[in-house]
Amino acid sequence: MNIRAGGPSVLPSILSVAYVSRGTKIAAGLQFVSSHSFLVENGARAGAKKVTILMTDEKSTDDFGLIAPTVKSEGVVIICVGIEIGIDTDQLNAIAYNTAYVVQDSEVDVVINIKNIIQISSCGLSVNDRR
Repeated sequence: MNIRAGGPSVLPSILSVAYVSRGTKIAAGLQFVSSHSFLVENGARAGAKKVTILMTDEKSTDDFGLIAPTVKSEGVVIICVGIEIGIDTDQLNAIAYNTAYVVQDSEVDVVINIKNIIQISSCGLSVNDRR
């Protein structure tokens, strides 16, 4: 995880992730975030804000009831993005940092809303402060 500096160098890694069609395992994804994503040995910076974006097109097929609060208690801001019509809004609201961090819009609006939420949660800027 810590071999990418960001920007264009991250895209090939993201695109190389294989899609596995065996259900939507949100709890497993959150467990991975908790166990790996924000560790210094994996590239995390001490004192940096922890933000993760959960994107899903379906409701979870595993039980996220215990891991979602754990991840949030570790200081991770979870932004939930609901894609398509198969999502469960109640699930996303329960997982996200708060309901303002749940995005369900057209594809273009999703990108703009995610940018705004990340800016607010990681930089402490309001939407009106962006440049």
